[in-house]
Amino acid sequence: MASSSTQTVSEQTKTEKKETRSHLSLKMYLLGIATIIVPLLVFYVIAALVAPVRSGWNSLFIID
Repeated sequence: MASSSTQTVSEQTKTEKKETRSHLSLKMYLLGIATIIVPLLVFYVIAALVAPVRSGWNSLFIID
């Protein structure tokens, strides 16, 4: 009886370890996606804000 209870406990800890490992891998995967997407979004927003200003400056400095 005692051996069966320890066996179930070890199986339970194995499944818990698997769950935490899959959770961590999912977390790292999402973190990797975020590290790629967030700088691109920041760059896109900055470019969208700067583009009208640059075109305005270009039209100011171009002398026909």
